[in-house]
Amino acid sequence: MKRKLVVQMMFLLLSLSFIIQSCNSNYEDIQLDTFDSEFSVKKWDVFLQEYVDNSKKKSGNNGLILKGYDYREEIDNIEKLERIKKEILSNEQSIPVYQESLISFDVKTIGEYKKDSAGQEGIIKMGVVLDSIIHSGMGIVDLVWEYKDLKFKSICIVAKENDEIIYDNLLTNVLESVELKQSDMTVERVKTRTEGVLNCRYNFYRWYESTNLLGMKTVAAWVNCVVYGEQNGNYKSISTYEMNTHKESALLFSAVAEIRSISFQEGLYGHLRFA
Repeated sequence: MKRKLVVQMMFLLLSLSFIIQSCNSNYEDIQLDTFDSEFSVKKWDVFLQEYVDNSKKKSGNNGLILKGYDYREEIDNIEKLERIKKEILSNEQSIPVYQESLISFDVKTIGEYKKDSAGQEGIIKMGVVLDSIIHSGMGIVDLVWEYKDLKFKSICIVAKENDEIIYDNLLTNVLESVELKQSDMTVERVKTRTEGVLNCRYNFYRWYESTNLLGMKTVAAWVNCVVYGEQNGNYKSISTYEMNTHKESALLFSAVAEIRSISFQEGLYGHLRFA
């Protein structure tokens, strides 16, 4: 059996696939928090000062350190609004570009990122997102970063009414945590007997979830296949199956969760292959 889970963001592509045999496992429900779950929102200056103070600890092994910040000005007219969105998308600004493993990323300028068609499409999408979340009345804060031997600035947009951070190329797009879970594959074949179990279910799943440096959930997705079996004498046989998917995403992130049957056979030596 095979399944695939794909999670994408503007700077990120995750592709997961595996093959498993028909197997025996107790059914367990998958619990997945929704994007309605609240996360702690701090005032931008409190958050940034704490991040500066704990930057080495927060950056972990990725080498990204926030050195300081400085409030620039309020976006108090349309001209400033258009100018700051253009500045955020300028070739000199930096963004994180993840490897497929999601374990590490490189910091590249937008100019470098736009050298291929995928990067150009990503920046177009980024512009659409900025148009929807940045408005007059918000504030501009300049952040100073250090990454390996690089020193650079980013433009952080903050809301005036509640002082929370709205967007920053690094804080929004660097993943603070990535969680990946899958069902146990070390189990018996379907044709063996399990004492005391007359109606059997075989559950296979893979679940992905991530949050960014602001603590915002960015992507949640899972694929799930449940094979239903019956006890026939001393043996089990496959009778039917069902497949489910779930996906949620925010801002520049997007998720695709897909699963489909390739072949299915009922009975004692039945099987289900899926992708």
